Amino acid sequence: MVLKKIEKGKGVNKHLLFLDADLARCQVEKALYVPYENEQQLRQFCYYLTEGQASELDIENPYLVGIPLKQFTTFFTDYIAYPLPDDVILSEEELESCEVISDQVRGELEQVREGLKAVLNEIESLRKKNIFSSLFTQPFMALWMARQQHLLNDYHPYVQNLQVCYAIGEPPENETNLPPNLVFLPENRLVETMVEKGYSIPEKLVISPFDSEGLITQGEMLLKKLNEAAKAYRQNHLVELIQLAHQWHPDFSEGTWRVLIPSSRYTTVMRYALSSMARAFESLGVEVMLLSDSELSSLDAYDFLRAYIEFKPHFIFNINNLSSELLSEDVYEVIWWQDLMPPLLKDGQELKRRRTLHYAFGDYIYDRVVAAGGHNVEYQVQCADASIYYPPEVPLSRREVIVFVGSSYIEDYESFVKAYGQARVNNLFDDFYSLLYGSIENDTDRVEHLHAYISRSGIKQEFLTRLLIYYTRNSIIDALIKHAPIPVELYGYGWDKQPHTAPYYKGVVENGPQLAELYRNVQYGLSLHPFLIGHQRLAEIALCGATPLVLWTPNQYEPTDYKNEVVAFDTPENLIDILKSKPVVDPPLKIQEYFSYTLFAQRVLTRIMHELQDSQS
Repeated sequence: MVLKKIEKGKGVNKHLLFLDADLARCQVEKALYVPYENEQQLRQFCYYLTEGQASELDIENPYLVGIPLKQFTTFFTDYIAYPLPDDVILSEEELESCEVISDQVRGELEQVREGLKAVLNEIESLRKKNIFSSLFTQPFMALWMARQQHLLNDYHPYVQNLQVCYAIGEPPENETNLPPNLVFLPENRLVETMVEKGYSIPEKLVISPFDSEGLITQGEMLLKKLNEAAKAYRQNHLVELIQLAHQWHPDFSEGTWRVLIPSSRYTTVMRYALSSMARAFESLGVEVMLLSDSELSSLDAYDFLRAYIEFKPHFIFNINNLSSELLSEDVYEVIWWQDLMPPLLKDGQELKRRRTLHYAFGDYIYDRVVAAGGHNVEYQVQCADASIYYPPEVPLSRREVIVFVGSSYIEDYESFVKAYGQARVNNLFDDFYSLLYGSIENDTDRVEHLHAYISRSGIKQEFLTRLLIYYTRNSIIDALIKHAPIPVELYGYGWDKQPHTAPYYKGVVENGPQLAELYRNVQYGLSLHPFLIGHQRLAEIALCGATPLVLWTPNQYEPTDYKNEVVAFDTPENLIDILKSKPVVDPPLKIQEYFSYTLFAQRVLTRIMHELQDSQS
């Protein structure tokens, strides 16, 4: 909560707290509006302090509210639909213009403002803990709350969802531009409407100061029944949807194939990859449905099946997600495994569905897909979208800097220290240094030695791997910060939380056009991974015309014949020496081929056609 300095026309665009009730009444009669995100507006609230024991409220004019000073905090924490005041108004002169305020009045105002700011900061912190998608006892308060566009970090620390505000009844006829996160549930279709919307289910009942105890009790009982009924409704209908899904048998002799691609906002890199695959399939004449969640809705098996039944795809394309049990035996399922997911941890029959085609990124992932029963597994590096990542049309004068885009893994490091102690971590770092940067006979030996070390460590593989990634990124970046002949810039989560990297932190850059613009304007980009080289960062850097600086740790399945198109290094010291000579690399012709979404999509279609032909012969 930031209370700004007084400026002329103070009564505009803010909710206000008055020390004078009459002045508050005059102001509220102006019927001003306060703007919010997504073109939403909320009628201005005018609060005033009273000496009584109870709040002074008028349901005919709910935007004028008297609050007892002793109940100020309680009022705003109990009734979270009321927006917090943005500023305090001491006098009529101060409301109209700052030019006529005396020094004494200005001093009094600043003192009141500072005290209020401390109180409001505390209230805001308390309110955040109580803001969820909610059911409201009063529809007009649901509208108030929805217009404020509150964002929630309920499933992911960096991905925000809009609070969904539910009310019983019909939308008001006199209101325009209703916010998308406001849902009115018709009394005769409460559960059906909630489920069909697919929005997050209300977790909390939001009351108003106008409610009787009986209304609040009824609201709490209704909230519980709605949650139970919505879950039961989805579960019962899920069985029916699976039965319908199994009845779909695509005809591959049709002129146009259809592909369903489910995606999620919670996996940023995969979301961009799936969007790029969707464009690639479309460019090859395939009809695409890209199914995703939103700021308001989730995406689970129920939502997937409803889309599947409506769209009737010939094949599904997914990353890291197995949908075999939901599909009929004639629908193809294409999975691009990029991480060690639960189905890959089981040996045997888990992945043996006849029309499931597996692609794997990373040698350990490849081996696990095979061990879990995947047949005819193909290796596939990550890709870069050439429609987004391309060099500038007119050659630019690039900034002579080295950029790294990616998280620091600091949270994984801190978790590891907490679990095993700093001494154990220091010993592991010594071993990592020898394994990563020690001399080897063949390029692929390094990765094999790292895998063997992790397997015999006695530490959960995923946990230790994330610590290794932390060490890889930080050891190289630390060396560059100290000794590189040109500056370093860091983009991504966590670099600002480490004292030695914070001065070089430049913020978070979005995947896609924003990232491409960064790479088009710099000389060097880092691609760092301990187990592989075929990372999308390498391709994004190269396709934008910057020089990729690549820790050369290829695994046994990766193509490596584009080595002349990157600066390949094997130790931090080696990289610093290379940079001093201002290296020149070949044009990224092979990188364009290996990392192409369109060529990958074409291989998928060709593989399906060949399998269909083989099955008919």
